[in-house]
Amino acid sequence: MSENYIKKLVTEALTQVFTGEQQVTGAQLQQDVDLLKNYTQVSHRLIDSANTWKFEFQTEDKSYLSHVFVVLYPNGACKMRIEVDWKVKSKENTAGAGKDFVITFGPYLSYEEMVSELNRKLKNNSLIGSNLLSDNNDFQLDREMVELLKRLKENIAEIRSLNHPSLKTLERTYELIKDIPDEKGLYEFCKKNFVGWLLKQGMIYKLQNIDKIPFYRSFKKNHEITSKPFATKQ
Repeated sequence: MSENYIKKLVTEALTQVFTGEQQVTGAQLQQDVDLLKNYTQVSHRLIDSANTWKFEFQTEDKSYLSHVFVVLYPNGACKMRIEVDWKVKSKENTAGAGKDFVITFGPYLSYEEMVSELNRKLKNNSLIGSNLLSDNNDFQLDREMVELLKRLKENIAEIRSLNHPSLKTLERTYELIKDIPDEKGLYEFCKKNFVGWLLKQGMIYKLQNIDKIPFYRSFKKNHEITSKPFATKQ
């Protein structure tokens, strides 16, 4: 048996920790702790006999970087630390670019207690969560545009049937995106064609005419009723 093979077996053994009858791995942590579902495991190490996992989350525009550290001690106690940096990394909290906050939870007496408490405190938390980090203005505007473009695709048949001048911009926009097959392509379309918040806001304003479909539907119906000729007396 080679030395490298022995090292591999030892490494595999160290990456699996048991609490009672439960096997704890990085994947198990991500499954059990709701906060970690959008994070990626970047490392697992044994530090002073304590198993330590490191997870990372970064926003699409690279502005926010968050790290989560989970420590499981030999006696079964656990703790977790969350760090969030904006634009640059720093050791201390800053008012601008740098460290936003560092929060430690625990130690807890058991893995089960840690999972229960973290999910209770962090699920739908108004201050902590990877969904709260995506606040880049351009990205948010692109996301709003993409959702409106998806709705445009869904409603184009009715928009055409209404045949109203105020909806012609929607019809022309549809011609530009009709062959884009997925959401990723729509994001690329928005980034390429609408640079800067002014263009993005202007396009969103035009796309919001989708919300007026019920009004134009009612307008067309009433117009058809009042446009019918009077019945001819026999």
